[in-house]
Amino acid sequence: MRVLAVDHSSKRAHGVHIALFDLTCPEQVAQLSALVHEERARLAWIHFAPACGTASRARERPLPHLEAQGYPVAQPLRSPEFPLGLPNLQGVDKERVAKANKTYEATANLCQQTIALNITCSLENPVNSLFWCVPCIAQLVQTGHTCVFDNCMHGGARKKTTRWWSSEPWLDSLQGLCDGKHQHKPWAPVQEAGRFRYPSAEEAAYPPLLCERLASILVEQCKALGAVLSSDLSSQKLHTSINTHRFLLNMLPRGKQFKPLVSEFASYVALLHPSDVPLTTAISMFPKGARSTSRQVWEWGKIRADCRFDSFSFSAELRERLHSLEVSSKVELHQVGIPREPEDFVSRATECGHPRSSAVHLSKEVVRVLEENLCDNKCDSDLAAVRVGFIKKWTKRAVELKQQEASLKDSMPEYLSTLLRPKKLLLLKEMLEELEYPDAKLVDDICKGFRLSGWLETTGVFPPCVKRPQYDLGTLLLLAKGLNKSIISRVESGDASSDIAKTTWHQTLEEVEKGYVWFAEVPDPQSFVLAKRFGLQQAEKVRVIDDCTIGGLNKAIGLVEKYKIHSIEEIAAFLCWMLSFMGKTGKHFPLIGRTFDLKAAYKQFGIHPDDRNLLRIVCQKPDSGEVAFLGVNALPFGAVGSVGAFLRISLALWFIGMRGLRLAWSAFFDDFTVISKRSLAVNAEQSVEALFDLLGMNFAREGSKAEGFSSVFKTLGLQIDLSSAKSGRVQLGHTEKRRKELQETLSSFIDSGIITPKQAESLRGRMHWYESFVFGRVANQAVQTVGSISTLEVGSHKLSIREIDALKLLRDRVLVSPPLTIAPSSLDAWVIFTDGACEGAEKKVGSIGGVNFDPAGRCRGFFGASVPETYMQRLLKNSLNPIYELEILPVLMSLFIWKSVIARSQVVFYLDNDAARSGLIKGAGATLEASELIREFTCHEMQLQCMTWFARVPTHSNVADGPSRLDFRARILKGAVKEEIPWEDFFSGSRKLD
Repeated sequence: MRVLAVDHSSKRAHGVHIALFDLTCPEQVAQLSALVHEERARLAWIHFAPACGTASRARERPLPHLEAQGYPVAQPLRSPEFPLGLPNLQGVDKERVAKANKTYEATANLCQQTIALNITCSLENPVNSLFWCVPCIAQLVQTGHTCVFDNCMHGGARKKTTRWWSSEPWLDSLQGLCDGKHQHKPWAPVQEAGRFRYPSAEEAAYPPLLCERLASILVEQCKALGAVLSSDLSSQKLHTSINTHRFLLNMLPRGKQFKPLVSEFASYVALLHPSDVPLTTAISMFPKGARSTSRQVWEWGKIRADCRFDSFSFSAELRERLHSLEVSSKVELHQVGIPREPEDFVSRATECGHPRSSAVHLSKEVVRVLEENLCDNKCDSDLAAVRVGFIKKWTKRAVELKQQEASLKDSMPEYLSTLLRPKKLLLLKEMLEELEYPDAKLVDDICKGFRLSGWLETTGVFPPCVKRPQYDLGTLLLLAKGLNKSIISRVESGDASSDIAKTTWHQTLEEVEKGYVWFAEVPDPQSFVLAKRFGLQQAEKVRVIDDCTIGGLNKAIGLVEKYKIHSIEEIAAFLCWMLSFMGKTGKHFPLIGRTFDLKAAYKQFGIHPDDRNLLRIVCQKPDSGEVAFLGVNALPFGAVGSVGAFLRISLALWFIGMRGLRLAWSAFFDDFTVISKRSLAVNAEQSVEALFDLLGMNFAREGSKAEGFSSVFKTLGLQIDLSSAKSGRVQLGHTEKRRKELQETLSSFIDSGIITPKQAESLRGRMHWYESFVFGRVANQAVQTVGSISTLEVGSHKLSIREIDALKLLRDRVLVSPPLTIAPSSLDAWVIFTDGACEGAEKKVGSIGGVNFDPAGRCRGFFGASVPETYMQRLLKNSLNPIYELEILPVLMSLFIWKSVIARSQVVFYLDNDAARSGLIKGAGATLEASELIREFTCHEMQLQCMTWFARVPTHSNVADGPSRLDFRARILKGAVKEEIPWEDFFSGSRKLD
């Protein structure tokens, strides 16, 4: 379940993304309506809370004492007789009412739309607001369901009577007026800094308790509509489209995108109590760590009539209170999560193992294709025959469609006809239809040209995710009047004599010759949307970029899906599955691979005529520095619409190869990586080439981008080594060329002692990419140091000794870092629980503990001890309660103690401190001491070649909680070895204490 907040401004938002729509603007109302229509199948509820400032009855309240003092007092702007505005309104007041009326009318129309689409909607305003008298609103609420309550009954500080209207009876349980059993804050205005502040602004936000109750109602209704709420990672993978393949590359997730490995609660119970009893009191009957996961308010009479009384939990005292309630009294119904007991949590954790073990999450058809590619050698001829048959069938059909293909091209605009002449589009369409590809409109859009503005098509290939256009075309052209002068000036001010400028111009002339762009006469640049063309040096070549963001084109496009690609993670998943399959079946085959590259991939397809008329690219002529304007025929490299368009094509080609030719391959934009048994490689190569030729796709046939099948090959800037695949191991790392380039870059900064923030930002990005594909995380803090330089607002920065040391560490890391190893999936994992404690009022005493479980779930050992006083003094110098460092310390100690058994293994650490867990995931601490502990941990982690994961355990469920407090009585520890903590090893070297 996801929520999208909508407002005309983001000024009132705190840490929440706001989709900006102004309901006084017809174009933006139309965009919001289009968004609702596109998302209709996934929308459950839309809530509207229009501003009531112009409709407030508080304006009618006389404040003579303030007027007498000369303070401005708000005057009525509407009345029941004139709900659209008093007839004598003038100036600003008249304009405010007119804008509010537009908002109310748009709200009513959107509500009608949502009801017609079978989406529940609701409205909220004060009960006495004149908003309810506005004709379009009054007509809307003649049907539906109305609920009235005082905010103070749902956690509000003041008695504010609110009316909620809903198209469905979802909100009826919120009904309730003040029972007079609590205090209210006053409504009287307060004088501040010579002005009066009205407390109504403080009541604009809904009280947190009301939000909790609304969320609980929504969750229950969505579940009734078929929504599934996942409480752990395995359930999340089953019910959502999250990608866990990156776990295979030892990439640790940050944030809250992924659910925990083990769900927090073992069970849920229903708790019932009078609404005036604090939740903390009512929930105290449950174990520590229990908490309310949903809360709803009901009338006591309805609960007694509709539910079995004995199905709820309550203490004897609460039972007596409930029996004494009047029928109309309010009660709260909670769903309370009961945390797992430590032994239960341990059992579930050892069963889950390491996420890497279950990270391969491929579709059934892809799995079948991979299996077919690993069949016995005697079956090779069957797979080869399938591929040959597919190509023969469609080659014959291509001949039959030849005349129709020509007629189709003749019917297109000339520029599209020229670009698409080699393509067999009708053949592609028939292929996709026969293979039941979801993107049914792909070929039609190729023929019409792809849109670079407006809403893009729903394809059914990518996961839904709506992102509206920031500008409509009318607004974009208005902005162009100011933007275009700046764009032209920036292009003219570039270095026209540079080699990059000359190479960019040379490539531009080649594009003109091929018909991708043309020199355009632009007497009035303000009538177009401009993009800036520039060259970007990439290793040994210059890539030409058309920046379509600078002129706003990329902000005028709406997305209804999140475009996803087959990254290196998908290749890793394919390989991991294949290695596992060979290990299980005992059939080990030599694997080889290669990459096919489409040439000038974007330029093989055209743009829509409307965008062709809208867009012009500004390019600098070398030497003279004058600007040239280019019209665009083919997809520009730098437009969001181009990315979406080509990914649709790329995934369609991949699908044909996978389903039609049974190829074990992936698609990353224009790069198609194929994995094959050596015995089938020639057939696989011929099949790919025949498919591209058949459809008219131009691909590299010679040179560095057309290297043949090999056990060691390059793809996506990386090198894959399949030479040990028969032994169940594949290595993925960087090419020697990339290592050398990065080493030279780092050396140049070390030698000069100078770096600019822009260079630091670029270096940080390159190192992040580099570190993603080498084993270990020892360089994380050094990369973070480089990243901090990129935020400086200086022209150039003189490197400090610490920063030079960080660059030296990175340079050494580039030289010696081992590649990643991909091995068969295994459920075997060591599970280690750790905890730290810091207790004592006057004198703080620190202690740590840890418990280790082997892959069979047996407790192999535990430790627990007080932290030496000298080290505690060191920690207490910088913190009054160094619990953060004390939570990290036992994780490091675990490597010291159990290094002999966990080396080269998967290890899952469970911690109950989120800050410590986050630092270990990032490989960098928030304090100097924590950073040192984590640095040491990552060094040992790399030496031991441990594949680590850091998971969360609630404090109540943490089996290490006892040992961290020197309590070893837990039954689960019986028979296990109590380990001694090697403090001498810990304090050796740089850690030596006096």
